[in-house]
Amino acid sequence: MDRQMVQSEQGVFTQWGSQSVILQVASADLRVPLRGVIVGETEHSVRFRIHDGCDIDIYKHMILAVEEESWMDSIT
Repeated sequence: MDRQMVQSEQGVFTQWGSQSVILQVASADLRVPLRGVIVGETEHSVRFRIHDGCDIDIYKHMILAVEEESWMDSIT
């Protein structure tokens, strides 16, 4: 199985590709908002760019919500 990150038209997160978003991510009792851009997706994970040159893979089951980042979010 090819584990390379690809953007697929069938992926749920593809609609958010290349736009600034806030992911609400949960792990155990923690809930954390992460700002960045979704750059790829596999069957089980999403590749998320939190800033230039720093991509992280997040398991889809950990993502609670995807929110569009507004200009107000960036000044608070």
